[in-house]
Order: sequence, then structure tokens, then C-alpha cells
Amino acid sequence: MKEGLLKLLGVALLVAMPFALGLNKVASANTNNAGIETVTAPQVTLKMWQDSTQNERYAFLLGFVSMLELEKEWQGKKPVPFRQSLIGTWSKALDGVTVKQMYETVENHIKTNPGDINVTVLQVLWYDMVQPKVNDILAAEKTKPRTRHFPPKTSPKTPIHK
Repeated sequence: MKEGLLKLLGVALLVAMPFALGLNKVASANTNNAGIETVTAPQVTLKMWQDSTQNERYAFLLGFVSMLELEKEWQGKKPVPFRQSLIGTWSKALDGVTVKQMYETVENHIKTNPGDINVTVLQVLWYDMVQPKVNDILAAEKTKPRTRHFPPKTSPKTPIHK
């Protein structure tokens, strides 16, 4: 029961983060030219991260981790295979990683890459923590390693790695 409440609190904190950062909307639904509904949400950039308090930063990370956990629970006992799910990829790669380590990874990235101000926090976590482990995980599962990109290569405007 307590665990469920803590997860719910984390999700609430994630939802509250954009408001704390002064953003007007959490998400908006649009219809693209092909008539397909798309949902967009604000992305927390390193600039927003720097402008936030330490508690807001931890709240964002806790909310993100809670969202991963909620998705894993939703998938149930038959999760989507690792190669077909970013949730599985994130979860396996972050297994054993603490929120403090995630926080320090973002902070270290900012120190070593001060020009990456428009890069999102999730991109930093992906490229600095998750992507390096993906091929090892795939090899352990005896599948062909491959590179995964998050988000699509058309973003970000500022390269995350030079």
C-alpha cells in the first residue's frame, strides 16, 4: 500500500514539474496532416534543470522512475519483449542505479558539456546511462546488438555529444 502511494506521489510530482518550471501546459493533443492524433508534452531541458531547485530535480527523476514502474506493472506478467519496448530497455539498463546516481549523471553532463543547454534531461540519461548498456543486455540475451536512438535523430537542435 505504501509503495503504491509513493509511486502515485512520484507521478504527481512529475506532472507538477512543468508547472513549477513556469510552463503553461502539461500536454496537448493535436491532429497532424494525416489526421492522426498526436500528444505533445513539454520536455525538461538542461536549462530548465539548472533553473530548478534540487528538490524539483529529484522530483522529476522520481516521477520518471515512477512512470517506468507504472508501465512495467501495466504490462503485467507478459511484458513486451526487450527489443520492442523502451520501457524494458530503460528498466534493464537502470537496474541497480539509484536516483542519486541519475542526478549526478545529469549534473556531471552539465559540467562537462556546458553548451548542451537545449538537450533534454532524458536524452542525457539515455546516452550517458542507458545506451552504453543496451548492447551488453542484448548480447546477454543472445540477440544481435544494435544502436537505439532516443529521441529520433531529427532532435535535438544542439548535439548531445560532439
